[in-house]
Amino acid sequence: MFHDVPVAAWWVAFSALSALTLLWFRARRRVRDRERRERGLAEQLDITRERLQLALDALGAGTWHWDLHTEKVVWDARNAQLFGIDLASFRGSREHAAEGVMLEDVQAAEREAARAVAEPGTMLDCLLRLRDGERVLRLHGKVVRDDDGKATGIAGLCHDVTRAQKAQLALAESEERLRATFEQAAVGIAHLSPDGKWLRVNQKVCEIMGFEAEELMQTSFQKLTHPDDLELDLGFVGELIAGERDRYQMEKRYIHKGGYIVWGSLSVSLVRAIDGTPKYFISVIEDISERKLLEAELREAKSELEQRVLERTAELSRSNDDLAQFAYVASHDLQEPLRMVTSYLELLERRYTERFEGEAREFMDYAVDGARRMKLLIDDLLEYSRLGTRPEPHGDVDLNDALDEACANLAIGMRESGARLEVGDLPTVTGQRSRLVSLLQNILDNSIKYRSDEPPHLRVSAEPDEKGWRVHIQDNGIGVEEGHTTRIFEVFQRLHRDAEINGTGIGLASAKKIVEAHGGRIWMSSEPGAGSTVSFTLMSNAGKPSHEQHTDPSLVG
Repeated sequence: MFHDVPVAAWWVAFSALSALTLLWFRARRRVRDRERRERGLAEQLDITRERLQLALDALGAGTWHWDLHTEKVVWDARNAQLFGIDLASFRGSREHAAEGVMLEDVQAAEREAARAVAEPGTMLDCLLRLRDGERVLRLHGKVVRDDDGKATGIAGLCHDVTRAQKAQLALAESEERLRATFEQAAVGIAHLSPDGKWLRVNQKVCEIMGFEAEELMQTSFQKLTHPDDLELDLGFVGELIAGERDRYQMEKRYIHKGGYIVWGSLSVSLVRAIDGTPKYFISVIEDISERKLLEAELREAKSELEQRVLERTAELSRSNDDLAQFAYVASHDLQEPLRMVTSYLELLERRYTERFEGEAREFMDYAVDGARRMKLLIDDLLEYSRLGTRPEPHGDVDLNDALDEACANLAIGMRESGARLEVGDLPTVTGQRSRLVSLLQNILDNSIKYRSDEPPHLRVSAEPDEKGWRVHIQDNGIGVEEGHTTRIFEVFQRLHRDAEINGTGIGLASAKKIVEAHGGRIWMSSEPGAGSTVSFTLMSNAGKPSHEQHTDPSLVG
């Protein structure tokens, strides 16, 4: 039967079968390839989804979708957490989603969403402040459109930007403070390029220079610096750029727009880029023109004052010399006539004393006593005038030896008064020996004269002072009222009448003059009826007390 089929028919059938077989294999291969691609795409989608979730977790962001047809809102768990709503109880409505958000922010978000829908390619980006007053959320979204370009929904992310907003607010406040500080500073502040051009200046710089800010921007500090100060200034600038110093300060002169000189106190530092290249200088300029003017006036006044002091010192020196010479001459010239008066009065008293009776005898006593006191006063005045006229070299003086000599000069008075002397550790000081003997003698004599009913008890001690030694001479005398402890160191100042206590009022004045001539000071502390303490300071020769208890038994009454 098959032999009856033409060969051509067989060939057609075989060809058709072969074609069908080939098509089947090709189709099968395409199916397998598509399955492999789909599996690959699925795997890639899983990887992408996993990476997206990791990114969302890292950002702390949640996802959301708003269906514009159904008005249904879909959140993930993180988004619900950000809004503070339990995902299981979320109703999926706009109203529920907006319950915890400030009303004005909800309205602003709706306007932004409407604009994104109306303007293709526009992204939704807005901030939502939660009503708890603590947190701020940022909403990012993109409009989803169909093949016809019609908006079908909005999908996006939401994350917490509270910390970033606070940081941004703090940064803005800081920048505002810096700007206000820059603009309102009481000193000039400027930024200058490495080549010296003004980049930014505050109002104070404009006031100092006399230029507007725009005018300064067209020039450089070199053009406004006095030529005599420019070389030093540029030297400092070069050291800053070379890294040889961190900053520099100098006083320099600027040329004001009006053509006159303005003095400024300049402080400069350099701001560098990350790679170390210079970016700009920060200059702080203080107007010190008034201070410089005052300094010039002070220098002139000081020079004038020094000249006047020299002239006055010379005048006072001449006057003191004249006064000292006058006192010396007057005292010396009075000695002879006073000696004659005293001699004749004493002669009258010896030869004719029996002839004087009653008032005559009293008058004679007054005359003799007055002559004796006049002689004592002249002697003291003569000694006081000599204090500054007989120079004696300064040297080391042991106060123990000086005290011995002073006590020897007062031996009669101390024995007659029954004085008792106690001496502590006395140092060696720098001074004139004869003057220091007179100093101790005058103070001790004053204590003996102004004694109480009890025999004088004198204590001499010393203690270290800032520049040397402080010496104290204490007695148990009648004391002095507090208001008179300064007055008694003046010449001829006596607190008692001659009839009460014999004295001239020169002894402590001499003591004061001696102490001051030795660069020290003298003062008294006293209480009436409880005695007095005269203290004075003397320069040290870096020596120390002798540490000997120095009491002269012959002077103990």
